[in-house]
This record gives sequence, C-alpha cells and structure tokens, in this order.
Amino acid sequence: MAAPITFFQQGTTVGTFQMNSNSTRETLFQALNNVTLTQFGALIDPNSSSTQFRWRIFNSDASFTFEEVISDQTVSFTDVGLTTYDTVVNTSLVSSNYYILSLQPIDDIALMSRFNEADQGLPFITADGNFSVIDGAANGFAGNTILPSFSVDTDVIPEPSTMFLLVTSLAGLGLLRLQWSAGGRKR
Repeated sequence: MAAPITFFQQGTTVGTFQMNSNSTRETLFQALNNVTLTQFGALIDPNSSSTQFRWRIFNSDASFTFEEVISDQTVSFTDVGLTTYDTVVNTSLVSSNYYILSLQPIDDIALMSRFNEADQGLPFITADGNFSVIDGAANGFAGNTILPSFSVDTDVIPEPSTMFLLVTSLAGLGLLRLQWSAGGRKR
C-alpha cells in the first residue's frame, strides 16, 4: 500500500465544521488511471467513544450528478481526538470516469477539518497523478466553498498493454537464453 494521497492541497485548514446524521461531505473527482482504492481516510473528530460512519462512492459525471453507488461501507471509529481515521476498502475505479466520495456520521455528531476551495486551485492533480480533484460539497450541494479533508490509498492497475509487453519481453529473453546455451558463443 502506498502513502495516503490527499484530496486537498497541503495547507492551513479554515477550521472544523460540525456534521450530524443528516450531514454528508462529498468530493467530486476524476480517475486519471485505472486504480483500486484500498483505503479511505478523513481528518475528523468523532466526539464520542464510538461513532459509526458511512463511506460511499458514487459513479458521477463532471456536473456532480449522483449516479450508481459502487461502494457502500459502514464503519465504527473509536474517538482518539482530531486525527485521520482510515477504513480499508477494495474498490476499482476506471480511468477517465468521474466519482463522488461521500462520508456521513450515522449515530452521533463529528467535527471535520475543512479547506477553503478558493485556496486549493481546483481542479488539481493529486501528488500521485491518479486523480483530478474537482469540487467539494456538503449534503450534495456543490455550490459551497469548502473541500472536505479526505485521503485515499491506491494500487495502480496495470494497463493490459503493459502486461502484454512485459510477458512478451520475458518470453523473448527466454528464447535468447535458449539460443545462447544451445549454440554456444559465436566469434
């Protein structure tokens, strides 16, 4: 697993905002490569000994349209203060497609760090080059000015042509080795 990739630019937060069971925070992004998400993370403070959260990923378009849910997971976090809470997942994303990452507290109030979208230079390409972060939203409304503090871990899925080239190259090296050992070295 690689280091977490933030869906926000490094910098100062503009504070925390309160989320309750009627609140969701979302980020619209585009996958620039075929990847498998292996972990979601959010910089939050659950505010109780154990708080349940619901992570979802929706297919979308560039206009922040919620389409089919492709990942839906409920998790419990034990409160240790304001920090990044991670959730293991296994969700494949297709290059060039748009997605919405969503987080919702289920049974209690939580605080989440947020970033001013105007300071983020949206859209921006993440440090690993796998995503373009386009917009943040609260409760499905993208007309706000905040970007949630989400992060992800990924495994890059090799393109089929890359695997073909690798196998072909290895087979070619095997043939050269067979020719070398069968014919000896020619002068």
